[in-house]
Amino acid sequence: LCGDNVFEAFSRHFSHILSLGGEDAVAIGSDFDGALMAKELDSVDKIPKLYKYLSKNYDKQLLDKLFYDNAFNFFWGSVK
Repeated sequence: LCGDNVFEAFSRHFSHILSLGGEDAVAIGSDFDGALMAKELDSVDKIPKLYKYLSKNYDKQLLDKLFYDNAFNFFWGSVK
């Protein structure tokens, strides 16, 4: 993602991943405690900006799945 508009690059990667696995197989996460992160996404308080950017091309139902529901369902299914 370096040297590119980070949100635009993320959107391209996101679209490609969705085309491979479908909307139920993707969840957005981060590694704020050790990974090198682009300044546009280097803390949790910037995640809403990414959501807003992606909302130009994706509907709320899909984004909610990717930003929360898919991860919740994965972890909830692991503890049952």
